[in-house]
Amino acid sequence: MPIETPDIVQYGKIAVAAGAAAGAAMYVGKEAAKTAISYVTKEVIDKYRDYRARQLEIAAQQKEARELFDHLFGPAALVRACWTGGHPDNRVAREQLSYCLGYYDFEQVEDQDGSMRHVNYDSARTIFGGPNSTPLTKAVWEFDGVDDRHLDRSPTASLPLRFWGISNDDDERIPNDYRLNYLRADHTTTPKNHPWSFVPYPYVDALHPGRLYTPKPDALISTDGPFPIYTTKNNYLLVTRLPNILGSGRPVLFEGNNGIGTRAAELLLDASAAQYLRAIDDEVGAHQPFQALFEATTIEATKNGHRMTKLHEPIIHPIEISEAQYSAAREKTKAALGLK
Repeated sequence: MPIETPDIVQYGKIAVAAGAAAGAAMYVGKEAAKTAISYVTKEVIDKYRDYRARQLEIAAQQKEARELFDHLFGPAALVRACWTGGHPDNRVAREQLSYCLGYYDFEQVEDQDGSMRHVNYDSARTIFGGPNSTPLTKAVWEFDGVDDRHLDRSPTASLPLRFWGISNDDDERIPNDYRLNYLRADHTTTPKNHPWSFVPYPYVDALHPGRLYTPKPDALISTDGPFPIYTTKNNYLLVTRLPNILGSGRPVLFEGNNGIGTRAAELLLDASAAQYLRAIDDEVGAHQPFQALFEATTIEATKNGHRMTKLHEPIIHPIEISEAQYSAAREKTKAALGLK
């Protein structure tokens, strides 16, 4: 969060307040004027000092958040070379993280349509989006199906993930009585967005279900059509750090229930995220694979569509991957991508 108001404006407010007090006090005498000016000036200066102290605290927290982000997911240049699947919200998340870290040039590692015909798999270490939007997520997570709206994770998947996103329109575990609407970064609306859910493992049978992490409906927009349409009250952001399945480095995957959840990755560089990144670092350090599931809330409209503005304390889960699991995941991913 930047310093909100320049110092000169704050001093201007002090001068205006003191002048107003002096003008009012002229009617009741010189001593009263002095007293009024002194009181108002002290009040404003004290408030300004508190304000400045808070802004400096926020700046320090933001610096810490960026340093922790670099420590956990770095080097910082990782967001210069990444996959987004072509989804507009995924691209905005990539751009915002890069701008905040001081990088304005992006290595083109995917075609504009999000396909991966010319990808250097060793260069890109960041993936934005889930299996429905991003082909590499689909491959690494071992999802498959008749099309990109009907994907299921293999029951014999190699990576021991704690969370993954349901990606099948027909999956009975996700709510089927409402749809979500928000304005994407490309200014297209999503009136038929499924409230996709993150499922924890192990997920018990239907009679004793585990908790699903599902976005909730908020304001009703429309009752036309087969489903009522609502604005979205929240979304979840799943952050996963793994050993690289296809090349060097430590790939990081940012995935939301919907695009607006993936876009919440930009909030990881906010001052308020420092405490959560510190907790992740305390739990897993800089090297162990892990997953962290954040709830994102408080939607706002921007010139680049809707975004969430607040992250909540994450669920942090270290991942233990054996050499056999890593080798199997590597071979399956290469096969899914048609690599030798």
